[in-house]
Amino acid sequence: MRILLVGAGGVGTAFARIAARRRFAELVIADYDLERAQRAAAARDGFEAVQLDARDERAAAELLGCAVARTPADLAQHNTLVRWLAEALYRVGDPAEAERVAQRGLAATSDPDLLVDLHWTLAQCRMLGGSSAASLDTLERALSSPGLTARHRARLR
Repeated sequence: MRILLVGAGGVGTAFARIAARRRFAELVIADYDLERAQRAAAARDGFEAVQLDARDERAAAELLGCAVARTPADLAQHNTLVRWLAEALYRVGDPAEAERVAQRGLAATSDPDLLVDLHWTLAQCRMLGGSSAASLDTLERALSSPGLTARHRARLR
C-alpha cells in the first residue's frame, strides 16, 4: 500500500517513524519545505520526499495523477484515486482532462459510490463545456444504472 502523507511537521514526522517500523506500506511524504520532508523520509530507506504546497491545487492534482499512474489498476484503491483525480482536475479548471479521466474510471468500476461520483463529475465537466444536453444525458444514464440505491439516486438528482 502506498500512503501519501501531507505535512512533515511534528505529527507527520511521528507518523513516518511509526510507519518505518511496519513493512506494509510505502510512504510518500509531502511538505512545502522539501528539506523537512526529506528529514521525515529518512526514517526508512524507500520512503520518498516531495515538495508540495497543499494550497496549490494544481500541484496536488499532479501528485494525485502520479499516484494513479503508480497504483496497479487491479487494486481497489486505483478506482478511488481515479475518482479523486477527475474531481481535482475539474476543480483546477481542466474539464477536458477531468472528463477523460472520469470516462476511464467509469469503464473500470462497478462500485455504486464511484459510479455516482464519476457520473456527477462527468456531468459537471460537460455542463461547464456548454453541453447541457450531454450533461443531462450523463445524469439520466447514471440514474438508469443497475444496483443503485435510493441514496445513490438522490445524489444524482
